[in-house]
Amino acid sequence: MFKKYHRLIGLIMLIPLCLWAATGIFFSIKPGYQEAYQKLFVKTYPLATSLNLVTQPEWQEVRQLKTILGEHLLVKTNNTWQQLHPHNYQTRPIAQPEQIRLLIADAIRSDPKRYGNIASINGDQASTSTGVSISLDWGSLALKQRGQDTELIASLYKLHYLQWTNSEILNRFFEIIGLSLLVILTLLGGWMSVRKS
Repeated sequence: MFKKYHRLIGLIMLIPLCLWAATGIFFSIKPGYQEAYQKLFVKTYPLATSLNLVTQPEWQEVRQLKTILGEHLLVKTNNTWQQLHPHNYQTRPIAQPEQIRLLIADAIRSDPKRYGNIASINGDQASTSTGVSISLDWGSLALKQRGQDTELIASLYKLHYLQWTNSEILNRFFEIIGLSLLVILTLLGGWMSVRKS
């Protein structure tokens, strides 16, 4: 009777265990991780002059830099970056789509094989001819890239951790059932070994 249950649970757990082992090997070797998660930065140029800043007490951090769009003053207040006009310290509105295109195009020239050319701009998001999505945080001038390889690795993580649906409750249910069956499988195997000896 125990043998029958052990075999049944073993068959049920075969697919999750094989997926877990295969994805575990993938995560150990990490093929393609470097490109999938590489950092992308806006291209900066030497500053012509340094600003004589009148710092404000609420400023936690200040950065001055120059990009293809000109000079930028980045200020961190309440742990949030914002961009100010370098001369009057007024909040600088987000760039126009053509300016965003220029800024991102200048950044992706560093790796044309991965990024290709900009195919489209939608707000602060750009899509490239190679299928990579790039988002711009105007306040900090930070870029984030996410390609098909990034999506694949994220999907493999979901498989590995039994996150098979979009429902957190259902995923938690799968995790509890999977772990419970694994414990039962181990206990039954141990019990049968003890009984044989």
